[in-house]
Amino acid sequence: MDEQPPRDAGRLAAASEAVLADLERLERLVRNRPELLAHLHSRNAILADDDHGRDRGLVVQADELRWSELAELARLAGARVDQDGHAAAGGWHQNCPACQAAAAIARIRAHTATERGGATD
Repeated sequence: MDEQPPRDAGRLAAASEAVLADLERLERLVRNRPELLAHLHSRNAILADDDHGRDRGLVVQADELRWSELAELARLAGARVDQDGHAAAGGWHQNCPACQAAAAIARIRAHTATERGGATD
């Protein structure tokens, strides 16, 4: 069986490219100061990871969006979205904002339930 690439392969590739782009120059600048080199590499990798996520329409850590905020948004939106009629088995409608909202609400609720040890709303 062929081995599947890691789920984060794209993120890792983007981070590697960012680090490699400046590797030689940075090593010359911070000779004998590995902690500075590590800091600079880490910064480049984090920025590349955020850019990679944003390019794909994802919320990234630098956006400073909290799960508690998403949970509250899901709670409020959940009261307005017919979750049985949208995104349920046999109820998915192509390009339907209500289906997309119901699916997002379910993902947020599943994550926040896991964070609370399995409790659900």
